Amino acid sequence: MQRYKALLKILDSGSFTRAAEELGYSQSAVSKMITSLETELGVQLIQRSRYGIRLTPEGEDLLPYIRNTQAQQELLETAAADLQGLAAGEIRIGAFASISKDWLAPIMEAFWRDYPGIRFELMQGDYSTISDLVRSGHLDIGFVNMESTAGLSATPLKSDELLLVLPQNHPLAQKERISLSEIRNERFFMIRSGEQSAYNDVAEAFRKEGVVPHIVLRAYDDYTILSLVERGCGVSILSEKIIRDASFRVVARPLARPVMRDICIITRSDRTVPVACRRFIRFLLDRRDTLT
Repeated sequence: MQRYKALLKILDSGSFTRAAEELGYSQSAVSKMITSLETELGVQLIQRSRYGIRLTPEGEDLLPYIRNTQAQQELLETAAADLQGLAAGEIRIGAFASISKDWLAPIMEAFWRDYPGIRFELMQGDYSTISDLVRSGHLDIGFVNMESTAGLSATPLKSDELLLVLPQNHPLAQKERISLSEIRNERFFMIRSGEQSAYNDVAEAFRKEGVVPHIVLRAYDDYTILSLVERGCGVSILSEKIIRDASFRVVARPLARPVMRDICIITRSDRTVPVACRRFIRFLLDRRDTLT
């Protein structure tokens, strides 16, 4: 099974060297694993050239079966670990930055006290990327909004309000609530939460209001946007939690029609989720009231 894992690591990292480092082997050992696997299967799986690494046509045909075999092996290992008190296992999670910092970090700390042998792999991304990686089996668990859960098992977790963020000296900062139509001509910084616009809570709010924002920047980083707003470069709409936890000198105001961000946990299905992941999800849901 290590040969399958080595092949998948090579494809994910794009390098024999990086795959060897992640697996804790020498590069020559990883190369021998791939040669051995190709000999056993009777086909060449990988082509190496000055342009990088790519699968052969035969490798493309066999890849889904290799991924499925590796996934089944992980399910077997975590099921066996569960019988031993969940002494081992790996949980692969996809989340955006604020969730990782404020929700996952304290939950992981508490989880490790009960299950110190569990390993985590954490990837940060936008809603659509995380959803796609869960669907493909690259991630076990994802944190996204409800609109990006098609074809996945989704469990509601928390909701928070999205607020308009303004420079402190902005004329609209004196108002208690502000409509989207009032900022249609403002320089607007759009937070990217998905390549497909339907996954973006903010874009959806503008569509419902029939307002086309004057977008001058799209970014994944909330803190870069907050810094630009603080400098008076424009306005944005961000999560109340992000604004509250940051120390930027900005003004946050609710929208005339409140916009909520509904966060949920996604998995492929209960049947295919490894035991360690199911245990972590239960652990998290039992403590959802502590998440702020």
